[in-house]
Amino acid sequence: MLKQSVATLFGTASLLGASPAAFAGQGDYAKIEMPNVMQGMADRVNKQCLMESLGNRECLVYADDGAKLYQGANGQVLLGRVNAAIQAFENVPGLVESKKWSQVSGVMTGPMGELVRNMLLLSDLSENGTQAKKMVQVVKTDLYGISAAVERKDGATALKFHQAATKDLVTFVKTL
Repeated sequence: MLKQSVATLFGTASLLGASPAAFAGQGDYAKIEMPNVMQGMADRVNKQCLMESLGNRECLVYADDGAKLYQGANGQVLLGRVNAAIQAFENVPGLVESKKWSQVSGVMTGPMGELVRNMLLLSDLSENGTQAKKMVQVVKTDLYGISAAVERKDGATALKFHQAATKDLVTFVKTL
């Protein structure tokens, strides 16, 4: 009886302890990849390390210039924005003549709000950068004149500054 219970115990233990052949991954442990020390040293010199391990100070993540979201100013996009602002700016004389001062202010702060910044970015990309930046300052002064005239509800002065700004915007685009 004792022999039978010991045999049953070992038989049951062997069934419980043995894993089925389907779960066995023979040779998995042999797929260890050894680090390339020379490549690691070259990467450390040539690439920017963003995150390194605490133990051996091995770099885990390098900066990838190709995967950056912002690649710099795009001249075509900036010209499109300036063009959209100029088209909105063409509505200002009609609004001034109708004495719709709040709508004029809305155009000046809405579609025209980023005009000067976009013009400065374009002037940085231009071959005539210094002359273009001077024209940006002239246009900026004209836009401030329009805003001041709108606050005073002075339509004639606003139209005068609008004509000057239109002329200066054309000159700016030609300097690019």
